Amino acid sequence: MAIVAGAADGIGLAITEAFLREGTSAVAGDIQQDKGAAEAARLSSCGAISFVDCDVLVNNAAVAIAGKITEMPEEDWDRLMNTNLKSFYRAVKLVLPDMLAQGAGSVINLSSTQAFRSWHNWTAYEAAKGAILAMTRQLAGQFGEHGIQ
Repeated sequence: MAIVAGAADGIGLAITEAFLREGTSAVAGDIQQDKGAAEAARLSSCGAISFVDCDVLVNNAAVAIAGKITEMPEEDWDRLMNTNLKSFYRAVKLVLPDMLAQGAGSVINLSSTQAFRSWHNWTAYEAAKGAILAMTRQLAGQFGEHGIQ
């Protein structure tokens, strides 16, 4: 069983479809309710989408909001951080107890090459993607000995 956030389109949808092709059940989530519902309906024809305890979490949700740091509205910063970073925290916090109880699980947090580069007017996006890398490293160090990768 895999849970994929940001699965209504793009990378998240492709990841969900790949899990289904490999015979893994999937729960797809996204804030794009109409598109997400349509894709879930399309994918449910193979009967592989259901709610059960998970072994794999794929954190992929993201929004791309450019903005010069001196001009970016705080609301844009908060929206980006809530979607691109806080949603990862919430998903991990939700599934980790079950993974710990079964002594196994995988968390896949998708970041971006932008975490390693400087692009004009992308400070918030790069900050969130860099934080994802740091959080992933911390989780691996803390929970690897419990069978969580």
